[in-house]
Amino acid sequence: MGRQEMLLRLLNRLDDSTGGRVPVDGSPIGEADVLALRRRVVLVGQRPVLLTASVAAELRVGHGDLATEDADRLLVTVGLPAHYRRRSTSDLSGGQVQRLCQARARWHRKGCWRSRPATWIPRARSMP
Repeated sequence: MGRQEMLLRLLNRLDDSTGGRVPVDGSPIGEADVLALRRRVVLVGQRPVLLTASVAAELRVGHGDLATEDADRLLVTVGLPAHYRRRSTSDLSGGQVQRLCQARARWHRKGCWRSRPATWIPRARSMP
């Protein structure tokens, strides 16, 4: 089992730590509410699936109240130009799709684990 998979299993409480310390908000992970913890974790894989036809609609999946200015900031935060908000999701490259899914995860106020390269993108405190 790779490090990424092991960390995701720990964060989702599918396994318990056999050594070391895994704190969540300053407390041991074993004391965290399992469902609350799972709501905070999202994996953006190598080939994420998009659910809509436009970038703007994709950002709003699950929460339709995203303002245009906030959508632009989310895109810029993950390294995409703000004008991509007006693009079709079918025009995006694989890397752009990953970044879009990372932006969507940020909007849902979650951290985001991106595989290959393994990168943890923490929830932005200043984001909407």
